[in-house]
Amino acid sequence: MARFRNETTNTLNYGLSLMGGAEIMVDGAGFDDTPQSNLVMFTSHNTGYENLVLDAPLLKENDEFASNPNLGRLAFTTPSIAELFRKDFSFFNGQVTFPNGFNPAIFMELKVHNMRTGERLGCDVVNNCRVHYDTNFTPILYDTIPSQVYFDQVASFVVNPLYAEDPVVLKQDMLPI
Repeated sequence: MARFRNETTNTLNYGLSLMGGAEIMVDGAGFDDTPQSNLVMFTSHNTGYENLVLDAPLLKENDEFASNPNLGRLAFTTPSIAELFRKDFSFFNGQVTFPNGFNPAIFMELKVHNMRTGERLGCDVVNNCRVHYDTNFTPILYDTIPSQVYFDQVASFVVNPLYAEDPVVLKQDMLPI
């Protein structure tokens, strides 16, 4: 089961930013005792590259520290979509375009590969391990003030957070973007 680290629900109900950075927790059994021996994998479902398995980058130091595989908990920070597909952001040409066309959301099934035993761990209920990267949850930089920025100059940035600050998504104890 995959969930956001600070929640106790059994699914990732909201979209992930294309820039990654969401802290999630994978709950389950069969993980290797050392967190770095567990590789998180994503399988794409609506990109035109059906059932393409993408290995996520290895766990970061903070993820290893927050994980406890003996208790069935593996912390993981989602990579950006460009990092996951091993492509430059220019590949997406300002939008998420794949062989089957434009997708505002990219659905992925999350699995964990125990590199020591070779076992691939997934969910009995696929929706409990389904994540989706969504353009609607990716904040967009609209403007820089002033338009030309020089060294040591103070600048302001105007960002449209889109759904990232939706009251349903943003919990009471979380800071806005």
